[in-house]
Amino acid sequence: MKERIKKKKLTIEIEISEEDKKVFESIAARAVELETEVSRLQHDLITAISEGDEASAEVAELKRSLGERGVKLEGLEKEIDGLKSEKADSEKKVREL
Repeated sequence: MKERIKKKKLTIEIEISEEDKKVFESIAARAVELETEVSRLQHDLITAISEGDEASAEVAELKRSLGERGVKLEGLEKEIDGLKSEKADSEKKVREL
C-alpha cells in the first residue's frame, strides 16, 4: 500500500513536472516572440524619429525660404509704390506742359 501511494505520488510529480516543462516552453516561446516584436518596434521608432527630424529640417528650410521671399516681396512692393509715384509725377508734368 505504501509503495502504491509512493508510486502514485511519483507519477503525479512526473505529470506536474511535464506540465511545468510545457508551460515553461510556452513561456520561453512567447518571450522570443515578444523580444522580436520589441526589436521591430524599436526599429520602427528609430525610423519614425529619423523621418520626423528630416521633416523638421525641411520645415525649417521652407520657413527660411519663405522669410527670404517675404523680404523680397516687401522690396518689390516698395519699388512698385516708388514707380507708381514716379509715373504720377511724370503724368502731372506732362499735363503741365
